Amino acid sequence: MSVLAPKLSKLKILIISISVFIGVCLFSFPVYLKISHSVQKFVSAKIEQLQQEFSVKFSYQRISPAIFSGIRIYGISFFDYETEDPILTIKSVKLNYHLDKILCFDFENAFDEFVIYGTTLEFEKAQKYGVVDKIRQILEASDKNKSDKNKNDKKEKKT
Repeated sequence: MSVLAPKLSKLKILIISISVFIGVCLFSFPVYLKISHSVQKFVSAKIEQLQQEFSVKFSYQRISPAIFSGIRIYGISFFDYETEDPILTIKSVKLNYHLDKILCFDFENAFDEFVIYGTTLEFEKAQKYGVVDKIRQILEASDKNKSDKNKNDKKEKKT
């Protein structure tokens, strides 16, 4: 009997381990689907926004969402909207996020790091189509919004 007891306990541990593994797999698949759908929806909205703001077409080869940490987009290209001349190509972009905030649909606070790898800008074409000026306007507006926010924060601290 004492020889059988260790074998039974090892078998129980193995069965429990396999059950836990299957449970984790079954749980993570729906979470992955939800995150993947949310990320696709977010990316589609940003693509539409970029196309409208810059009058450019945008394409990418593939999206690779990591369940717990972020998303990577590969083979990004920007083209002039009318002539389809290539303006900008990016090897990949990494966007890190907080899973808990995405699951709560808090997209404004969910993303925290944005890294661009391997960029090629056709500067003459970008200037020709006014993309450089539009980028400059957006950056200036962003800087103005940050400085206005800092001024408002200082006013609130004084009162």
